[in-house]
Amino acid sequence: MQSSAHPIAYSNGSLVVRLVTAWLVLISVVAFGDSLYPPNPNPPVILVATINNTTPVVGEGLLYTVLEYRTSIAPNYATIEPPTISTASVWAEANELPEYPSIEYRNKTRYYVYKRLAQKLVPQHSGQIIIPPAVSYAERAHVSNPVVLMVDSHPETRVTQSVSVGQFVLDAPSVADSVIENTPLSMSVVIHATGNFDLSSIHIGRSHVFRHYLDSKETQTLSNPWSQTHKLSYIFIPNRSGDFPLPTIKLWTLDPSTSRYQWLKSPKHYVTVHARDSPNAALIISKQASESLPYLWKKLQKSPRNTNYRIHWHAAIQQHPDRHLFPEPPRGLGRYEWLALILLSALLARVSYAYKRQRILWLFITIHVGTLASYFTLYPHPIILLDATRSAFYSDENSHTPLFMLHRDLPVYYEKSSGNRWKIQLGTGQSGWIQPSDTH
Repeated sequence: MQSSAHPIAYSNGSLVVRLVTAWLVLISVVAFGDSLYPPNPNPPVILVATINNTTPVVGEGLLYTVLEYRTSIAPNYATIEPPTISTASVWAEANELPEYPSIEYRNKTRYYVYKRLAQKLVPQHSGQIIIPPAVSYAERAHVSNPVVLMVDSHPETRVTQSVSVGQFVLDAPSVADSVIENTPLSMSVVIHATGNFDLSSIHIGRSHVFRHYLDSKETQTLSNPWSQTHKLSYIFIPNRSGDFPLPTIKLWTLDPSTSRYQWLKSPKHYVTVHARDSPNAALIISKQASESLPYLWKKLQKSPRNTNYRIHWHAAIQQHPDRHLFPEPPRGLGRYEWLALILLSALLARVSYAYKRQRILWLFITIHVGTLASYFTLYPHPIILLDATRSAFYSDENSHTPLFMLHRDLPVYYEKSSGNRWKIQLGTGQSGWIQPSDTH
């Protein structure tokens, strides 16, 4: 019996050894595989909030962005909840976002980088300001990091004027040297801003001769949302004759990189104001009439290839507050030249018909039709000039809230009338409605 029990015990022990050996081999293979292909330490989604400057001064323009890093293309239903910031602490304005992601590598992992949020921020007080995390919702919620700002107060100054914070350059184009008393004189300033421009930081010098008002303001934004060009048009009206300096236009600025205040000023310019009954006033009126926009427009319609008229036209446009809305002046043939060409082609077609020259007849008929088609393609709508000093521009014929104001002598395309309004098209292609009593 003892001799028969030994093979069974040996058999059970051999099986255990084999199982243990197989288990150890399996563990070794898994460990070797992990060493060859370690798991990706990077998460599939990362939400990162950044700001271009964490130690600004009060009123300095900042750019707050939230980037979402994804290892795969993001679903189109992903939305983001911007952080809730107190308006008493930070002024915020949304900025446009790119349509497509960029690609970035982190620890040998390719990420699709989406700009989920872009905001222009302006801190309103000094001290610590905490911007809470932003939240992105897709497969699940993802939270960004908070951002902490340490805002410095403005350096001490005796000037109580509002200040524009950033880097600025002020340009003042040339202005007329002579004007008649109680007639408007336009003066424009161009401000190239990299920072937070505050219109209330503009100061106009005092004058007992000129009264003034801001006529228009245009803003052009470059690639950087805080890099802008501001065009301000001011109207000055003198109340008596004589030689007087125009009031100086000044901009109070603070450069945060140097903590330095500075007044940017327009150059000093003297204007001769003539009385209405003086001989020089008649000469000025005659010169203004010969260089006025209605006069030059009529001349260009008749002689569009006249270089002298075109030079004066472009010079006159620069003084108009709506110069960005002007249509292109006519090119090629003038109005009388078009009419002569149409009549000539019709006459030649009639002569060919009388002499029964069919091929020539069809040729001149084709020329006649082509000339008419070309004319109405180049000039689909008649052009009118605004006559009122300021005309309200409405988006709809029944609207009572104007989008903006248009000024005298602006050429516009007349399309149609409806009720007590006319539909017009601006040189930019935008269509709208005005009162017909405002045009001629």
